[in-house]
Amino acid sequence: MKIINLGSHSGAAYPDLRFYPSVFDHILEGVAALLLIAVWLSAFYFHANPQAVGVEASYGWMMAGCSLFTFLLLGASAYLPMRFYGLPFRLTDGNAGMQCMLAVRVVRMLNILLNALLLACLWAVANFRVMTLAMPVFGVLMAATFIAYYVLAYKYR
Repeated sequence: MKIINLGSHSGAAYPDLRFYPSVFDHILEGVAALLLIAVWLSAFYFHANPQAVGVEASYGWMMAGCSLFTFLLLGASAYLPMRFYGLPFRLTDGNAGMQCMLAVRVVRMLNILLNALLLACLWAVANFRVMTLAMPVFGVLMAATFIAYYVLAYKYR
């Protein structure tokens, strides 16, 4: 069973291969956690001031729940062994470590970008104009993350 499907090749030949996080990975997780906290604080703010903000409180809680689900799912999947990942290139003894690191870092970047997108959607509904401009930027950053991943995975195949 593949939880993260980035390609057709399985990491089943290396069932216990894991990527242990570095300081940079902990920083990425911290940024995702800060975005999660920002979404929840925004939901509390919208719940306390529904008329002033103009956002239905249930919408704020829905975004907070989606943000929590995204954070937990992608955060936990970054610690799974490689047999749960579908990779774009076959794993060999020479490239297994690099492919593992790239896949895990893509998951962590997506965690950040999806939580930032949920925060931007929440504030865009409140007519905070800057956030309506930020949503396409996050979409482009997600596409650039996938493009960079596939280019680097091809380079280190």
